[in-house]
Amino acid sequence: MKRQYLFLIIISCFGLSALGQEMPNSVLNQYSIQEFGEFYNPTSRVGQQNLKTNHLYKEKLDSIIEYNYDEGTGTWNKKFIKTTYVYDENFNEILWVYSAWNAGDSNWTNLIKEESQYDEIGNSVVNTQFIWSNDHWKEERKWVYSYNQNNELIQMLSYKWKYDLENWLLTERCDYSYNAQGKPLTDSLYWWYANSQEWKLQEKVDYEYINDKELHYIFYSNWDSNTNQWIPSKKDWYLYDLQWRLINLSSYEWDISSEDNWKLTNRKGYSYDDDDDLKKYANVVIKPRKEDGFLQHEIMWETYEFDFSLMFSDILLPNYFNHQELKFHHKLLNTSLSQYNYDTKQEEQYREMEFYYSPIVVTGIESHDILSENISIYPNPAKESIHINYPSEFIQALFELYDINGKKIISSTINKAESIDIRALIKGVYIYRIKFDQYENVGKLIKE
Repeated sequence: MKRQYLFLIIISCFGLSALGQEMPNSVLNQYSIQEFGEFYNPTSRVGQQNLKTNHLYKEKLDSIIEYNYDEGTGTWNKKFIKTTYVYDENFNEILWVYSAWNAGDSNWTNLIKEESQYDEIGNSVVNTQFIWSNDHWKEERKWVYSYNQNNELIQMLSYKWKYDLENWLLTERCDYSYNAQGKPLTDSLYWWYANSQEWKLQEKVDYEYINDKELHYIFYSNWDSNTNQWIPSKKDWYLYDLQWRLINLSSYEWDISSEDNWKLTNRKGYSYDDDDDLKKYANVVIKPRKEDGFLQHEIMWETYEFDFSLMFSDILLPNYFNHQELKFHHKLLNTSLSQYNYDTKQEEQYREMEFYYSPIVVTGIESHDILSENISIYPNPAKESIHINYPSEFIQALFELYDINGKKIISSTINKAESIDIRALIKGVYIYRIKFDQYENVGKLIKE
């Protein structure tokens, strides 16, 4: 990559101004444990309903392996970390295993695994986490999820395994609320006090929107029981360009000594190709000024390589990736991780991530042919309205539309002659699902 382009990304992290908008990224919405040292750096794994259907899958993501550079061979083939995924017959992720390479034994060493259970419509209802210790898996944590009639996550109960009691101990509760448009409003975290047998509020996450539609800020706060008031802790701010592409994500920590009480700690900048698909992002970790007055922020990049013959809807992905169409717009083959070297003033790669897939054999060829060949939404891209074309043997169809975060925004039973008004939608990418009888079809809708 040219130096000029690298500097443009860095500059965009600090200088671009555009339309403000945020996407949900609540720390309360994650259920992977956070305290497993340098080998394990989990991010949010949302356990909501899978929006894709088994009739359309062509491949599934089986594993991700991270490689370090091998000086001997001059290639990125030195194994480091592996994450493996297993799915059931309903195409739900039921197991993921996190392991590290043991060079001495030339084998993968287990570290963590999570097992997932689902209800009849595909919502994750129980997640259990295990730690590898003394050559066997030991229970560590468990999360139980509850949903409302709209299949929106409304509560998560957290448990910790107590070895002396040989039982699960209830520790935390997260409650989730939504606005009239079905978008996140507040996430509230409670701790369970066994002695007094009561829940006590500890933290909350508030979502602020533009015109009650698009997220602008996410604020994180801690409850101070001494003063009976909320104390801000941090905030996130997402910034989009005029095409509503994410260009900046800024994170701040509460700092009473700063001029506006907020201190910038991290900023990410995103870049796209000519087809508006994400291809790279820069992550700038803000460091304090040194004694000599010199600033040396930590700057890292992720660069993506794709197979453009397969789209997001063609691939079965684990729960965490299933709502990340921004990154998985097509089949992701590898990710190069690099950082800025202040001595050489160059971007230098430090790791390579390879994504491994396998084909999915779909049974029931006739139904698959009907779905793939005779169902279409037109026009697509669209500005004002869309029509749905589907086989004549079906009288009606259920049409559902989701934003890229998995929130349902349209649900309507339609006839073939009907049109669907989409003028109220903002420009961007949406996921549609069309259902009739036992068949489903899922794809991408672009609103211009």
